[in-house]
Amino acid sequence: MKHRLGEIADIQAGYQFRGRVIPDPSGGMPVVQMKDFDPTRGIDAGGMMTVRMDNIPTACIAKVGDVLFLARGQRLN
Repeated sequence: MKHRLGEIADIQAGYQFRGRVIPDPSGGMPVVQMKDFDPTRGIDAGGMMTVRMDNIPTACIAKVGDVLFLARGQRLN
């Protein structure tokens, strides 16, 4: 039986920064970007930049078990 993805999972767009992402090493909120993704190894969590975010919606924070998809039109090669 086929199902649409939205019928079996919650779909949430990530946080949309308004402008350039400004790194803050003491910020504590890691940001997943295209450059952090490797098609073989997955996400390089050690290389992610951190930012200071006070009002980010909890739905925009990735959790263990979440599946992240690359934005439409992005290419890794």
